[in-house]
Amino acid sequence: MNPAYLVHLLTASGVIPAALAVRELVQPDCDPRIVFAYLLLATLIDAVDGPLARRFDVKQNAGSIDGRVIDDLLDYLTFAFIPLMLIWRMQWMPAGLGFTVTFAMVASLLGFAHQHAKDESRGVFRGFPSYWNLYAIYAGAFSTQISPWLTAITLWVLTVLTVSPVWVLYPNLAPRRWKMASLGIVF
Repeated sequence: MNPAYLVHLLTASGVIPAALAVRELVQPDCDPRIVFAYLLLATLIDAVDGPLARRFDVKQNAGSIDGRVIDDLLDYLTFAFIPLMLIWRMQWMPAGLGFTVTFAMVASLLGFAHQHAKDESRGVFRGFPSYWNLYAIYAGAFSTQISPWLTAITLWVLTVLTVSPVWVLYPNLAPRRWKMASLGIVF
């Protein structure tokens, strides 16, 4: 089989940990650590598929499938939708305000759909890059150790930043001098 198509298969395999995360999310005794473990696996798949896609030139060698679409759909699911649902499910927002995670979901959809969401040549994202999977870890700590209001306020600020014209380093494509620092911040 053409290795470029195998890269598409690797990207698409991210749906497996996403589905397992959702399965845990709907359990009556949901354990957020298990959800985070599945989201970490999805993130690892996402971290390697882009460099492999460039190495095997999938646009040229497997162009009948648009890997960017697969990647964007899975990124939205695993970086935005599932982590935001986890925040709501675990009641890490103030009472009665959990539904406001949907504003972050909408902002992330708009961010993903923005034609200039990524400037790969400069290694930056436009707006907060919808790393809600990482934020959800902080949300759990904020709400249980400090206050659900800290979770809410930071979530709302990041939601606004998601659709704001600010530039944030893109860890995989950051300029060499910033790459290790940006990967350290993300992971």
